[in-house]
Amino acid sequence: MTVASARHGVHIDGYEPDSVVTRGACKGWMNTKKTDGHWFAQGLVQSWNGTRCAMILEREHNGGAYNMISDQHIVPDNGTDKDSTGYYWDHTGYKSRVCIANLSWGDASWHCGKGI
Repeated sequence: MTVASARHGVHIDGYEPDSVVTRGACKGWMNTKKTDGHWFAQGLVQSWNGTRCAMILEREHNGGAYNMISDQHIVPDNGTDKDSTGYYWDHTGYKSRVCIANLSWGDASWHCGKGI
């Protein structure tokens, strides 16, 4: 069992199943990892059938409001059907979540997964 799986009950690769959010053919989720004793979170997005999807990573501290911490990632505009953020601080007192929008639906509203 890895340290990541001991903290969150996640798969060995860091995938956080409770973070998943979908909107039609758009799916967003998070991976987490521990580096030098500190936790970090990454947002990922994937689309199917040429669907245009947007994704951001948000974070809150000690129960406060969520704020966007990553750039917006849009697929398939970048020539691929998947993309990811870098890894962002997600240690004690912080929760991160991934948010997506299905732009092909003409709906730019954000739908967010569970904060982890």
